[in-house]
Amino acid sequence: MQSFEVLIPIVLFFVVYLVIKTVSDNRLRQKLADKGLVDEKVKYLFAQAGESSPMNALKWGIVLVAIGVALFAATLLPRLFDGPGAFGLMSIMAGVGFLVYYGIAKNKTLE
Repeated sequence: MQSFEVLIPIVLFFVVYLVIKTVSDNRLRQKLADKGLVDEKVKYLFAQAGESSPMNALKWGIVLVAIGVALFAATLLPRLFDGPGAFGLMSIMAGVGFLVYYGIAKNKTLE
């Protein structure tokens, strides 16, 4: 049960992020439409934001696997990673996952 308690703030963070992103994107679209600035470039910009790219899937796959490894380690070593320690480990592993993705994405753009 303890690992589910740690997931609550993480899920809440992502829900708040999605709500804010959706509202801001809709406001931007409405302002562009009101000013008559809708052309092919703007349509391409918003179409690409909604589509799932392989690099985006790779990023979130790496981050979620890193968080899963942290939760697994916290479960195996409950005395070492109790309460805030588990959340700290998950945050560190998520950061490591983002850094690994950054290295992969940087190498991919240099090719």
